[in-house]
Amino acid sequence: MVAPNLIPHYRVPVFRELAANPLCRYHFWAGDGEPSASIKVAEADQIPNRAALRNYYLGPLLWQAGLLRMVARVRPDAVIFTGDMHILSVWLGAALCRVLRIRVLFWTHGWRRDEHGVRRLARLSFYRCAHRLLLYGTRAKAIGARTGYPEDRMTVIYNSIEGPDPSPARTAERPMPGAGQTSRTTIRLIMCSRLIPIRRADLLFEAMRLLGDRGVTTSLRLLGDGPDRPRLERLAEDLRVDVLFVGAAYDREVITAHHRQSDICVVPAWGGLAVIQGLLARVPVVIHSNPADHGPEAEEVVPGLTGELFSQGDPRDLAAAIERCAGWCEVDAPARAKAFDDIAERYSPSHQARLIDEACRTEIRHRP
Repeated sequence: MVAPNLIPHYRVPVFRELAANPLCRYHFWAGDGEPSASIKVAEADQIPNRAALRNYYLGPLLWQAGLLRMVARVRPDAVIFTGDMHILSVWLGAALCRVLRIRVLFWTHGWRRDEHGVRRLARLSFYRCAHRLLLYGTRAKAIGARTGYPEDRMTVIYNSIEGPDPSPARTAERPMPGAGQTSRTTIRLIMCSRLIPIRRADLLFEAMRLLGDRGVTTSLRLLGDGPDRPRLERLAEDLRVDVLFVGAAYDREVITAHHRQSDICVVPAWGGLAVIQGLLARVPVVIHSNPADHGPEAEEVVPGLTGELFSQGDPRDLAAAIERCAGWCEVDAPARAKAFDDIAERYSPSHQARLIDEACRTEIRHRP
């Protein structure tokens, strides 16, 4: 059984992969809750074997009504909960599972930074309610091991979105950055994000202005919408930077088409799925260099290979990183193509579903 608090739209492919497993029957008990402010939620009929739970929010806390009753009635071999300590029903659900000898897995980002004191103890206590953690990245696993969580009880399953055809034949379709810069004078940028202040689109606008002052021409496709759009439209006009406000886009073919008309994907602040969207389209990604303020997907940005890094919050260094990325030569094109191929495999729904299934089977084998 998989019991997330919500089902984001991008998670539909991996849940369908799990549902199609011929050897194990997966059920999905998901909250009906309020759509996230930044992530589109899947429609009820998009997921097979789905039952609805009622989400009740109390500030940052959440209770999923019906979860404990479903666990007690169905008694599955294993339950995958959302590993968020703010979901009160997960604490009790995990305890009930242990009483009923049901294996417990937490699907979670895990640790973003080393923690100390009460926060460290609280997170460890919560994670120890599970028999196994399903983590998004290797950095979280390393921090978890340093913190004292057993390394053999952590499995990295990465993340996944349905991307374009990941076959090596796609490599030839898109030249690496720098390949056409001698004949094309404009560096074509893309940013995919909800338009809210913390995503720092303004930082990218300022970097574009700085590049323009040095005679480097840029254009930007801005995919996304949100309450900050009017301010950003005025700012783009004031700074005289070339920005196309595309609006919200959720269809993967539309998103991929925009990426393939771009040279560089820029993520000025938090880097999560936007990083993978760019890399799956074989577009290098520029992000800031503070891993504690990124999602685990940012681990895939390797300077000089799959992207570049800049100093967090520094528009001048962002401008320099964009210029470095645009100036890549073709000498290491095979290595870059291999890196993009590997990312496409790691972040595919089929690969993630296989890792989740293997982790579940491992736990079920240990069931007393």
